[in-house]
Amino acid sequence: MLTIDVKTSLLCLLIIVVIILVIYGIYAVFNLVKTIKQANKVLADFEVVSKIASERSQQLDKFIDQTSKKIKSGQNIINSLPVIVSTVSKIAKVVGQQMDRKAESTKK
Repeated sequence: MLTIDVKTSLLCLLIIVVIILVIYGIYAVFNLVKTIKQANKVLADFEVVSKIASERSQQLDKFIDQTSKKIKSGQNIINSLPVIVSTVSKIAKVVGQQMDRKAESTKK
C-alpha cells in the first residue's frame, strides 16, 4: 500500500509554492525593467524641454531688462514707445516659436 505522510505532502506543497513565487518574481522584475526604461525616456524628454524653457525664459528676461532700462533712460513715454513695441514683438516671436515646437512634439 501507498501511504502519504502529512509532512512529505506539506513539503511538496511548500516547494510548489516557492517555485510559483520565483516565477512571479522573475515576471515582476522583467516588467519593472521595462517600466524603468520608459521612465528614463520620459526623463530625457523632460530634460530637453526644461532646457529649452530655461533658454527662452532667459531670453525674455534679457528683453524685459533692456526695455526697462530704455524706458528709464527715456523721459517721454512717446519716445520709448517704439522700444516697447519691438520688445513685445520679440517676446511674441519667442512664445510663438515655443508653441510651434510644442505642437511639433505632440505630433510625434
